[in-house]
Amino acid sequence: MRGPRPSIHAHRGDAAHFPENTLAAFGAALETGAQGVELDVHLTADGEPVVIHDYDLARTTSGTGLVHERGYDYVRSLSAGAWYPGDFADERVPRLDEVLALGAAEYEIELKGTSDQKARGRRGGVRPERRGARSSRVHRKPPGRAVGTPLVSTELRWGS
Repeated sequence: MRGPRPSIHAHRGDAAHFPENTLAAFGAALETGAQGVELDVHLTADGEPVVIHDYDLARTTSGTGLVHERGYDYVRSLSAGAWYPGDFADERVPRLDEVLALGAAEYEIELKGTSDQKARGRRGGVRPERRGARSSRVHRKPPGRAVGTPLVSTELRWGS
């Protein structure tokens, strides 16, 4: 094979065997050889970046409501694993800094907008994730940089 080798990224962690977007899923993905993880980030009502795919809490947590309308303490109190088969009831919705601390070589982070932005995108004929979200790939170990040297700040800014 010529050129750089492709890297393997685990979409929402090892979501085939663990509840998606949880520390258990991301940790398992890295243990099984993934070089990076893909994850989704929302801001809570009080501005905390949390790792969860859906705008609505109902599908993957024990809670209800929209992430951006709930405070961090409420979101953190929810089980992010009780819905999944197995013993995952103690899994919580992680903060972005907790996932970054796992030390993957690469991260693909989709910064989500609010569900209002998503709805406006649908009405306007533009794919909602293009209107309300920002995506970026973050490399933690680029050439010439010490292993483990973070390149990303968890101080994220959402634009309108």
